[in-house]
Amino acid sequence: MQLMLIVGIVFAIGAVLFALQNNVPVTVTFALWRFDSTLAVVLLLALGLGALIAALAAAFPEVGIGLLGVSL
Repeated sequence: MQLMLIVGIVFAIGAVLFALQNNVPVTVTFALWRFDSTLAVVLLLALGLGALIAALAAAFPEVGIGLLGVSL
């Protein structure tokens, strides 16, 4: 458990350092929605959203199985 926490922290620090080195302005367009920001912010938002989805999938495994249509 502690090893996973250490690996997660090292990965998070690496992701933040990588994101902060990419401070180029970008535009993200999705359907009718448009977002202008730096690449660092977009990368950190994507990382945070991915972590949130992974945490929710781990917290409610029966929902993920139900969505895939797999029965045990």
